[in-house]
Amino acid sequence: MCEETNVCVIVGQNVKSIRIKKGISAKVFAQKLGISVSDLKKLESGKISGFHCSDIHKISEILNADSAEILKNVAFVYD
Repeated sequence: MCEETNVCVIVGQNVKSIRIKKGISAKVFAQKLGISVSDLKKLESGKISGFHCSDIHKISEILNADSAEILKNVAFVYD
């Protein structure tokens, strides 16, 4: 789950950047994710918390991108 706001923002920015580079419109991408364009905009701006591993996997498959690219610049802290 995306607990840290900064993590959500970074992941959202990465998703948006990859989507744009791949030439996928927000509408098409949102449809493939099964969410509204409004929710996609929230996701890409980091205003939705609650990313799960399965979400990252689904996004990476739709974008045909490596999960590492979506998680780029995200630091994980393990206790």
